[in-house]
Amino acid sequence: MCDEGLQALWTRVDVRQPLLTGDDIAEWPDGYLDRLMAAGLLRETENARSVVCDACAEGHVEEVQLIESPPGSGFRAYIVCPENGRVRVPLARLRQWAVDLSGLARALAAGLSAAAGVEELAPGRVWFLGRTALDGQSREAFFVRGTAWPDFRTVLAGARRFQEATRPVVLVAEIMPPEDVWGGDLPAVFVLRALARLEGDSLVVDRSEMDRVLGRDRRPSAAPRGKDLALRIDPGGSLCYFRNVLVNLSKMPFDVLVLLAEEAKAGPRWVSRDRISEACWPEEWARGNPATEDQINNVASELRKALRKDGGVSAREALILVQSKSKNGYRLNLPAHEIEIAAA
Repeated sequence: MCDEGLQALWTRVDVRQPLLTGDDIAEWPDGYLDRLMAAGLLRETENARSVVCDACAEGHVEEVQLIESPPGSGFRAYIVCPENGRVRVPLARLRQWAVDLSGLARALAAGLSAAAGVEELAPGRVWFLGRTALDGQSREAFFVRGTAWPDFRTVLAGARRFQEATRPVVLVAEIMPPEDVWGGDLPAVFVLRALARLEGDSLVVDRSEMDRVLGRDRRPSAAPRGKDLALRIDPGGSLCYFRNVLVNLSKMPFDVLVLLAEEAKAGPRWVSRDRISEACWPEEWARGNPATEDQINNVASELRKALRKDGGVSAREALILVQSKSKNGYRLNLPAHEIEIAAA
């Protein structure tokens, strides 16, 4: 139900500074950004002062230099790449949009046909959306963010209206929180990633699904096994879950991810291009014809694109997650305890 633009938005909601960059929206359909802004979900903010270099495979971030020469010709943007020298940066890459959290709360209230008006109970963290009829009962609806942040229980404890609610319904952006974050009776929790969609320039919430779940009196389940895991891989089933979301990978990117994950589990180690060549092109490798650097970089690029599309990471995050260095090869930038690889 969640298209790529909304998926990117839900992923940013629980980030301290929820921003989307020009790189993040580069592949969106024409007009889609305007629809999100018209819906009140995004607002343009100040331009980025640094960008990821796209002229090499290193994924380094450099400060942007603005130059106007000759005077009156208009500004042009550049970064300095250690390998390629001065690199021009399209001005569109510098644009940024912030998730409008208050606008999102208002859009959710409208999507729920909630009455009584939106109220921010804890700045930037907890909103009362109003009262709405669900499963034949009047319920108080809330939107929260940062459930995984260390101070969430303290923040929630200070939201008096939430604490006094008798049948609260809570909306979260992307991942079902573990039960212990609520510090008391469990509310009915719904994940917007699976519940909301954009129609025209309005955010639509699937109230019929909420009715169905509430009608069966289903409590929100605990987070999936290994709730602290960032990456779960099942080599036998060729399945990969990043942040509890299935990532669709073709064979070569999947094989590379398994290789990188195995090394990351053993320690923050690099995987050489030769090892990747042997794993992905075994027949050619056996004949003494290793893959070219471009072939390997293309597979890594496919992996990053899949993490962006299905895993909801930004272009910059994907480059940081799957790191590369010309002399070292590739590595997965995750701590070992956040990776689980099932027995084949």
